[in-house]
Amino acid sequence: MTRFQDLLKPDLSSPKDEQDRASKGLADAVASSKLRRWEGRTALPAQGKCLLLAVAPYSQYDLTLLDLIDEHLGAKPPARASVYVYVVNLLDYDNVEQVGADFPGVAQVHQTPLAAIWESGSPQKAAWGKQARDMAAEALGLSADDLSRRVKAESPSYANVGKQ
Repeated sequence: MTRFQDLLKPDLSSPKDEQDRASKGLADAVASSKLRRWEGRTALPAQGKCLLLAVAPYSQYDLTLLDLIDEHLGAKPPARASVYVYVVNLLDYDNVEQVGADFPGVAQVHQTPLAAIWESGSPQKAAWGKQARDMAAEALGLSADDLSRRVKAESPSYANVGKQ
């Protein structure tokens, strides 16, 4: 299943229209997955470990990552059910101060996704880019190398679109 990747399926609209559609559709895709929509720290469970991911809905890599995490969480028997995964659209933040509040230590966003580990309602560590994907893998008990390999291999490529 490619629920998240489908948000960026190419069509006859402009790339901007595709990206706007993906951004608007992200919340619905999260709602129909094993992931949870980030509604701020007040919605976090008082106890336990959580993974927060901020993704760019215009990134095939980020959307593929969400599909792979959703697949992992849907595995039978539940794989690491004690870790809740929350997702937020990076475009929902108005400024870097807001990003820094949810992802402490991230002053500039150079590459997506962003990841933060929260324990008992407090952020513990945060990262962006490859380190964020590695952090997500570790939190979910996955091999970071395998997850990175799958994200690259399973992300659609626009390189050959229209060359038939």
